[in-house]
Amino acid sequence: MNEAIYRLAQPEDRASLLEFWIDAYTDSFPYIRRRHPREGFSDFYDTWVDKGNQFYVGMRESIVSMCAYKDGHIQHLYVSKSCQGQGVGSGMIRYIINLYRAPLYYLYVFRKNTEAIRLY
Repeated sequence: MNEAIYRLAQPEDRASLLEFWIDAYTDSFPYIRRRHPREGFSDFYDTWVDKGNQFYVGMRESIVSMCAYKDGHIQHLYVSKSCQGQGVGSGMIRYIINLYRAPLYYLYVFRKNTEAIRLY
């Protein structure tokens, strides 16, 4: 297992980040109604960026994790299924905490999302 490299997403990451996000969202929430159709993720992403959210990616050979951050809110944190349990998610959280040093962080999770609850 090699360490993930965490960094701010760049404009050239957009297509692969969106593809990762769509797949991770679909895999992560089999118990909820799909609020965002595949073709709507591009607009959804642009709206989040326009509202001042920063997107971060965890990279190995490709994107293995992502999250959005704004004003103490860690949101849309996803880790690829193949990398779960390897410290990639906790590495992303540590990266964000070390980067921003906010006095308080917020993170929301579905009660049924037991993997995420264990991570947090």
